[in-house]
Amino acid sequence: MKSNNALRGILDFMCASKKSTSMGIAYEKIMQKIMAEQLPPGTPLREERLAEEFGISATPVREAFRRLEYEGWVQSRPYQGCFMRKFTGKDIDELFQLREMLEGMAAAAAAREARPEDLEKIKRSLDAEENYLKKAAGQHSDGVLPTFYEDLDFHAAITDASCNQLLKQRLSMLKSQITFAFILGRKMPGDLAEQTRVFEEHTMIYNAIIRHWDDLAENLMRRHIADARRKYTAFNIEFDSNN
Repeated sequence: MKSNNALRGILDFMCASKKSTSMGIAYEKIMQKIMAEQLPPGTPLREERLAEEFGISATPVREAFRRLEYEGWVQSRPYQGCFMRKFTGKDIDELFQLREMLEGMAAAAAAREARPEDLEKIKRSLDAEENYLKKAAGQHSDGVLPTFYEDLDFHAAITDASCNQLLKQRLSMLKSQITFAFILGRKMPGDLAEQTRVFEEHTMIYNAIIRHWDDLAENLMRRHIADARRKYTAFNIEFDSNN
C-alpha cells in the first residue's frame, strides 16, 4: 500500500545508521509499532515484553527507549517506567512552528543546491498529486481525502534536494511526529477545491526552486506551512469541542 511505502520511507531514514546494531533493531521495530498504531499515547512500555517479542535482550530495548525519549516519542516517569508520549495541541502547534522555519530553509537550499535528479524527484511527486486530484475530480465527488502521502513525498523530496544531511535529520524527526498525530485520527477534512489549492502552492514552490529563486522558495514554503498550521489548529479546536 502507498501509505505503508510513505511511512517506510520515514523509517528508512530514521533507522539508517542503526540497523546493524541490536539497539537499531529494537528502535526500528518500536517505530514500526508506533506507525501501525499498536502503541497509542499513554501506553506503558515494558522492556522484557518487547525484548521477548523482538528476540533480543532487554539492554538494547532500554537503549532504544532512551533514543525515543530524546526524539520526543517516549516519556519516562520516576519509579513507573517509560510511556508513549501524549501529544497535546500545543505540542503539535510548536512542531509546526519549527517545521515552518526548517522547511523554509530547505526550500531555499534546494533552489541553490538541487541536482537534476532531485528536481525530477520533486516533479514526480507533483505528478502523483495531480493524478490523484484528476481521479477525484473524475468521480464527481467534492468530498476527497487529503493528498496526505503525496504531500509527504513532495516535502521529503525538497528536503532531500537541500543536500543538507543535518537539516534532513531534524525535519525527519518533526515530520514523523506530525505524521503520527494525523494517523491517530486527527486528519483535517478537505474537499477537492482545498486540495487543488494545496497542489497549486506546491507547484509555485517547485517553480521557484527550478528557477533558483531561493528567497521566493523560502517565503512560499513558510507561508504554505503556516497556513497548514492555522488549519490544523482550527480543526483541533473544533475536534476537541465535539468530543
